[in-house]
Parts: sequence; structure tokens; C-alpha cells
Amino acid sequence: PKQDQIAIPDFAAGAMENWGLITYREERLLWNPQMSTLYEKQRMAGTVAHELLHQWLGNVVTCAWWSDIWLQEGMARVHQHMALEEAEPTWKSDHLFQAQVLYRALSYDQMGSAHPIHNPTIHVYRDPDSVFTVISYDKAGSFIRMIAETVLGLESYEKSMQLYVDRMQYGSAVYGDLFQAWDDQAVIDGVALERNLSQACLTWILQSGYPMLTFTRSEGSTEVSVKQQLFLLEPERPIDEWYDSPYDYKWDVPIQYKTKVNTDVKSEWFYMEQTDKTITLETNLGESDWLLANVGHSGLFRVNYDNGNWNALIGQLKNNHEALETRDRGQLILDSFALNRAGYLDIETPIGIAEYLQNEREFLPWYALLQGWPHINRIFDAHSNYASLRSFIRNVTSDAYNDLGWEAAESDELPTVYLRTVILNLACESGNSDCQETAKSKFSEWRTNSSNLIHPDLRESVYCTAIELGSTDDWEFLFEQYQASFLDFAAEAQRSADGLTCTSEAWLINRILDMAATGDPKIQSSDRNRFLTGVSRSPYGHSLAWQYLNEHKMTMSSSNVISMTEALIEKFSTEYDMQRLESFLEDYEDAPAEWPENLSITVRANIKWREQNEEALFNRLEIY
Repeated sequence: PKQDQIAIPDFAAGAMENWGLITYREERLLWNPQMSTLYEKQRMAGTVAHELLHQWLGNVVTCAWWSDIWLQEGMARVHQHMALEEAEPTWKSDHLFQAQVLYRALSYDQMGSAHPIHNPTIHVYRDPDSVFTVISYDKAGSFIRMIAETVLGLESYEKSMQLYVDRMQYGSAVYGDLFQAWDDQAVIDGVALERNLSQACLTWILQSGYPMLTFTRSEGSTEVSVKQQLFLLEPERPIDEWYDSPYDYKWDVPIQYKTKVNTDVKSEWFYMEQTDKTITLETNLGESDWLLANVGHSGLFRVNYDNGNWNALIGQLKNNHEALETRDRGQLILDSFALNRAGYLDIETPIGIAEYLQNEREFLPWYALLQGWPHINRIFDAHSNYASLRSFIRNVTSDAYNDLGWEAAESDELPTVYLRTVILNLACESGNSDCQETAKSKFSEWRTNSSNLIHPDLRESVYCTAIELGSTDDWEFLFEQYQASFLDFAAEAQRSADGLTCTSEAWLINRILDMAATGDPKIQSSDRNRFLTGVSRSPYGHSLAWQYLNEHKMTMSSSNVISMTEALIEKFSTEYDMQRLESFLEDYEDAPAEWPENLSITVRANIKWREQNEEALFNRLEIY
């Protein structure tokens, strides 16, 4: 059958999988090498693969009701990355899945307010838009891949999906149909299961959140105890239960683990009815020997260890980080920062892990750092000892910055391009003088001669650094370019908008706030919120944005007030900040129900985190 694809200006969705004619927003199908980044090319390829996969998982087999939209969207999310792995093997799509799907799912579902994968609250045809969420796409995709990689194995999984489509083609499916296909294929292929997936998988789709598993070694023993509990980034926050959890927030968890002395991967299940579990290792572990759980970071959960095991893992990373796979290195960074923020781990551990990054040349672990470090950086960007944080980042990025440089080689593959972007952003933000001077020079050359185009993959770093350290004329030039880009792909306008919010000039910050809040046509309506939140998160704009919000909250749209406030309180971390928030909320009459309480919980969590970590953090960073 034929399959046409068409790009449509102002198309509301990213794309739509119409049978025979897939429709796309322009930037999801068209790519201009002079204006588009390699990320935008990868996103475009992923969108095309996603919509083509919907021809089977969506059109040939359709979910029976919106509550199971994940059977289409989660499936397509997994399989689009599998397709890209075949089409572009140098892109390392399994790493991209970690960064763009799993990491996103773990972050989104750690607040206790998301719906379950199977959403039973969708009752009438007017509700469906509410289920096209990170949960339906990314958490569902991460759950499916966990089953594929850690339980069935990829070969049996692919056969099970063929079985599922053959059985259900041109009909409607519910989640039980998928789980039955998995169970039946496991029997056919001799995959041993102590408990049918039709039962075990219910713990993952019928309750929100995900578990944290804590592994504790016993000195002089081969036994390791394992406990599970619901992971919440802010444990004080009450769970927003869309409906009662039938399993009391316990899961049937497939565990894969290995040790330094036995690197063969072992598999076991931790069932929900077990209060704890004991794993028996084949060999005693010495002080420097480590246990690694959730091997390959395929599981949809976080992992904590006793201090001795964390120290052994840190030692391995600093001695020879490549003894651990890239996905495992990313997991250690990602989980350690999240566990620290939630109060389960001291700050010295994630900092100690991050120090090995000076030897890291894979994109994924660096991307994991970006999920945890900004919270610390934002809390302390006005601290009297902030220089030590900047020095730490300059130190760990220095060698990678020198190795990668600014100029891309024709032979650079996508992961190298992504890594360069991360390193340049961190290096310039932390005050690397060569990085800053090069960024300013590239911007100046472009401003002097428009034919000296800045490579799209470098623009994020160049724009922000040049505007932060540049003149008013530099800002006005980029603002003109921003307006001229309205007819180009939206991504270029967004890059320019982000760069403009980096200014250190107070009057320009107030100008941005006024234009964005009052609907000035010089700023696109779709970018107004981007400008307001960008300035609110800026170290230069935070105080000015808070003042502006307090003065104009009653004349601003409620959506702008909400987004600005939520961005501003990310930095609030003292009792004085709490008082400021309470005063603001007393005077704001249009606050949505429960919103004030949610804001207060976030600030209280920040206060508690700061009290527990501030002294230890700066003591740890004294050497920098």
C-alpha cells in the first residue's frame, strides 16, 4: 500500500499517523543543514519512525479505549528507537533512549502526582487529550523495554509482538491481550517465569510511581539484603492518588546484577508481597569489590547501596570507568544525584562519582549530570562560595573541552556532536575563559558578516555566552535575528529566545519581562512563556523577575503567573524565601486549588536539602 508524508504549516500536533497520508508539523519532517541541529534531524527521524510504526501499533491494532493509549504510544516510542538502531547504528539509539525516554520518565514520575500507565480516569470521549503525557509515551516505553531486555530477551520479545499483532489485527486490544502474548511466547521459547507476566505487569501499569531498591552488603558474608519502597523526590509530598493503589506501592521487580569478581549477569525477581529479599552471592566481596544492580539500566527504578558499595563503585569509576558499561555509568550519576536530593544519600557521593567525568568521552553520563547538577547550581548561584562550584565544573570539563574543541569534523558522529554541545555549555557557563572568548568571537564574526554563519549545533552555547558577556548592541542584533526567524523553523527562534534571556543587563531583563507579559507582537505568542521562565531561572534575572511578578501578577494571565512562579521557586531555599512565597500567595486570589500547598512543599524540600547539604558540599569542593 502507498504511504505519503506531508509537512503542514501550523499543524497542531507533532505528527498524525493517518493511514496512507501521515501529516507532520514542518520541523518534524523538514531539515535544513544551515538552520537545523543534528538533534533536530534525530528528532525528525524518530518522529517518522514513530508514525510509521503506528501503522501497525495503532492502525492495524487499536487500543479499545483511551485508558490504554499507552499500547500505541509506549509501543511506538520503544520501536522507533529500535528502528533507528537499524537505520543509523552510529547514533547509539540505545543511549538516546536512556536520555530522551527513560531519564524523562523517571523525572516526571517522581513527584507522586502522575497518572498510572493504565489510566482508569478516562470515562468519556471529551477526556482523551489528558492521557497524551510523558507517562503514556515515555514511562510506558520504559516499562515495555524493561520487559523486553530483562525478562523475555529481545528475540523472544520481537516474536511476541508479531504474535500480538497477528492475533489482534484489525481489532481492538486491551492490556491483557499484550501480556498474554508475552506469556505465550515465553512458553514457546522456554523462557522460565516464576510468575506470569499477565500478573506481574499489573503492578507496573495500575499504580503510579516506581520503586527504589536498596542493596545492603553484609561484611564477611555473601548475603545482600534488598528492600523496596516508593521513590519520591520530595518524600514529604502527599501522593496524589488518582485511585487507590491495589498493591500498596509495591512492585514485582525484575532484578539483574553483577559484581566486580563475577561479571556474569544474574537475574532474580523481587515480588511485591516480600517485605525484603536476600540475594546470595557466589563469592565474598572485598572492600574494593562492588555490586552493581539494574545492569544496563534497563529497569524502571532507582538503586541505592550501602556507603561501602558506593565507595567501591566510585573507586572503579576513577580507576577504570570503562570496566562499567556506558548505560551503567549514566545510571550511577543519575540515581546518586536524585537520591541525594530526596534525602537518601549524602552529597559527597554524587560529587565523588561526578569527578570521574574528566575522563569520560561518552555523551550519556554527561547528560545524566545535567539531570541533577542544575538544581545544585541554581540553589547556590548567589552563594559567597559559588566560585568553588564553577571551579569544579571547569575542572571536570577541562580535558573534554580541549579534546573536542569547537570545530566539528566531517567524521563526527551524532553522540560526539551531542557531547560537544554539553561540554561547551558547561565550560562557558562555568567561566572557562577560552570557551567564553571563542563564543564571543564567533558571534562577533556573524554580526559583522552575515555569511559567517554559526553552526547550528554551536548556537546554543554561542548565543547565551555572547549575550551574557556582550553589549546592548549584541542583544539588539540577536533580537532582530529572533524576529527575522519567525518564518524559519521554530527551533531557531527558540534558540534565539533562550540566548536573549542570558543577558546580565537589568533594563534588558525588565524589557523582556514587559514585552512577554503584555503580549508585545515583537515576541511570538508561543515564545512568551519561554522568555518569562528563562529570565526567572537566570541568575541575573531571578530577583528582577520576582519583583516584576509581585507588581504585575493581577494583570498577567494566570498561566504566565503559574509558570513564572514555579520557575522562580526552584531557587527558593531559605526561611526568608518561604516567607516571601507565603506573602505572595496571600495577595494572589486566582491561585488554583492545591497549587499554593504544592509550591510550599517544594520550597520546604529545598530548605531541608540545603540545611542537610550546604556545609558538606562546600567542604567537599574546597579543593577546587
